[in-house]
Amino acid sequence: MPANSSNAALSTILADYQRYHFVLVIVSTLLLLALMFLIVICWRQFRFARRSEAGASRRQTWTYLAFIVVGILVGLFLILIAFANLTTALDPARGFADVGIKSQLFTDWVASGNSSIPSEVQRLVDARLSWQRPKAIVVTVLLIAAIPASLWIWRRWVSRTFSSRIANASLLVSGVGLAIVSLLLMLMVMGNSQAAIAPLAMTLAFG
Repeated sequence: MPANSSNAALSTILADYQRYHFVLVIVSTLLLLALMFLIVICWRQFRFARRSEAGASRRQTWTYLAFIVVGILVGLFLILIAFANLTTALDPARGFADVGIKSQLFTDWVASGNSSIPSEVQRLVDARLSWQRPKAIVVTVLLIAAIPASLWIWRRWVSRTFSSRIANASLLVSGVGLAIVSLLLMLMVMGNSQAAIAPLAMTLAFG
């Protein structure tokens, strides 16, 4: 399907498909920048702890190194996501040709050549937006809240050792759990942002 197709319906779909991928490029880039900032902070704290008079404790050393390594791995994943979606966004017609149109409603719309979205398609889009937009907002707010909460727990874990093993174990488990939740929320933010801003492409792909 050529990018300069005279089919107005196809052009409308391609424009939304392109926006669908650009959204993921932007969101993944923003998350990558925030992650890089966190990695830099962990590295500076690691070096500061090692240069202090008391030296870095084993707990501090392994905690900072774990955050740096995991941060780098997640960062590489985000770079891969951003690059893959950028190549598709720059050439949406080629990417869309691999996806194709599987829905009869969209097939009939393209066959009509009309730029206006048919009422049946718009109804599906509106139905998706009715829950996708609120979900995108909720997961974004949860991610914004989960990150500082996770950092607060890890600061307590690094800065002191509780006499109670149960307290130490609870702090560690809650820190790891919240970090995992933050990663899952990150993926949900990426996916739901796409669907909220480019619902036509998402509806085409998933109904």
